[in-house]
Amino acid sequence: MTQTYAYPKKEKILLWILFLSVWAYLWLKAILAPMAHDEAATFFYYVQNHSFLPFFTQADANNHVLNSALTTLFYLLFGSSPVVLRLASLLSFVPYFYFTVRLSSKLSNSIIRWMFVVAFTTAAGMIEFFALCRGYGMSMALLLGAVYYLMQALQTDRTQHYALCLLFALLALTANFTLLISFLMIFGWLFVKHLSRLRRGARQNAALTALYVVLVFVPLVAVLKYLFMLQNTGALYYGSLLGFWKLSVHSIAFMFTGFSGDTVPRVVLLLFALMAVICVYIVFKQKIIPLLFHSHVVFFVMLCANIAAIVFMGKVMKINYPEDRTGLYLFPLFVGSLCFLADQAMVLSGKKYLWLPLMLPLVFFPINLIYSANFSGCNIYPYDRFPQRFFDRVAATQKPGDYPATVGGNSVKLFCWTYDNYRANGSQAPVHYWNYPSTDEDFQIVGDTDIHNWPKYYKRIDTDPFTGLMLLQRKTPWQKLLLKTVAVAAPENAGDEFFTLGQFNTDSLHGKTLFFGYKLSIASAAVPFDARIVIDVSDSSHNNLSYQYLCLNWIRLRYNATGAILLNGMLVHQLPPQASTIKTYLWNLRKKPYKLKGEFSVYEMK
Repeated sequence: MTQTYAYPKKEKILLWILFLSVWAYLWLKAILAPMAHDEAATFFYYVQNHSFLPFFTQADANNHVLNSALTTLFYLLFGSSPVVLRLASLLSFVPYFYFTVRLSSKLSNSIIRWMFVVAFTTAAGMIEFFALCRGYGMSMALLLGAVYYLMQALQTDRTQHYALCLLFALLALTANFTLLISFLMIFGWLFVKHLSRLRRGARQNAALTALYVVLVFVPLVAVLKYLFMLQNTGALYYGSLLGFWKLSVHSIAFMFTGFSGDTVPRVVLLLFALMAVICVYIVFKQKIIPLLFHSHVVFFVMLCANIAAIVFMGKVMKINYPEDRTGLYLFPLFVGSLCFLADQAMVLSGKKYLWLPLMLPLVFFPINLIYSANFSGCNIYPYDRFPQRFFDRVAATQKPGDYPATVGGNSVKLFCWTYDNYRANGSQAPVHYWNYPSTDEDFQIVGDTDIHNWPKYYKRIDTDPFTGLMLLQRKTPWQKLLLKTVAVAAPENAGDEFFTLGQFNTDSLHGKTLFFGYKLSIASAAVPFDARIVIDVSDSSHNNLSYQYLCLNWIRLRYNATGAILLNGMLVHQLPPQASTIKTYLWNLRKKPYKLKGEFSVYEMK
């Protein structure tokens, strides 16, 4: 049985200082750092509409169900500010730190114990997830809880530890489906342990059987069905089949260190080989079956099982190898393996200083955190965000009664911009990513090499030093030449899925860039009103050539009974020669009643 080592009073004070310092840093980062693409996507897809349950919402790997559920609760209570949307992750740092300390208390050597805690709580590639509206940090907190109670169950054989272990493992899985192998591993470990102790009473056996059904078999069937659905629909898109070494190891190493190349992966491989030797040494010295009874090998066995499953699924099932954040769980398993195996080898060999050099690589993490600490960006999503001042500078150029300026950028910029726009009551147009890169827009949010010869058309008016992204403004603004204005009015309390605003032939417009400007009064009791204004360009055979849209619920939450005025517009870039028809319509996705009247105008950009 593994002994638990209590921290002296002075060390407990240091633990409190470490916890409060890191947590304060995360709070400031959550308040000040701009929203990343994936965070904003989570908000619009799953939180704003309160639709996060698998099978009943948009199927996408972005949905970390437990995080989406808790974020929805906080959104309903406190609003849509960045820190509110990140609150579930921020609060989950508390159990993460708690279980890190509880796990460390099973290490006999005080130096290894502290290296374990410091590495877990200062690795920027890990803790930054606790300042993001994502489920990864939360899942790591719950995974550590599951591992802790697994060790307790192996030692005490108590039903309550079985229950807590399975509960934490299940919650971790709902926060991050990439933990499926860890979930199965934990269940299998407990089940084999249970079979080895059949002398327990009938009541205890019945209780454990009920736990397996409620916390394992029923949820597992649902999760597997959902994952197969995601796989079949192409929603498990992150990662690739490049290979475990080339993709997973290299990308995770880069996420945690910021260093590319082979040096860090080779250090990782060397440490893994040493851990394998130590594990064999432990088995040889103690002559036990460590897979069932010895908590010091829990991390390493789980690490090896996950690696084997990843390689098998990649080679045989053609499931993408995890890349950076989708392989995040390998980091705690690796560091936990290193610390626990070195600690046990130290106990068995009696040679304290022989094993301490294995801890030296962990010194990197606190140093790197101090060096890379910032409140303006995120090392995990370095280019998926931009500062809000970009949005503010563009919005400041709009004159009362005019259409908002057009802004270009790639699809990753769409949600970041949309979130800022939503917080500003939808005053601006969406990011035009449909024909990116182009030089038709008034402004661009781009990197230096994204648009060829950009200085010819644009001037740089701002730069984000963290990402290198630039805000460009067109040197010579486009002029709008009015082609036609169409009055529109939907039938009273319309509720059909589609309502055509206008349709016309392209005639002599081929090769020209058009602007569709909308001045509409919209009213609906639906909150949010899940509808889009769509522009669809097609050829004579009704094949789609261009498709773009304004999501009304991404612009504002409510369109009240008196009618909210929508003043917005979209570009149609260089109408292709095969274009025959342009149609613009309202797509009422949930078929909710609404009222609509106003006009839209078509301009040629000169």
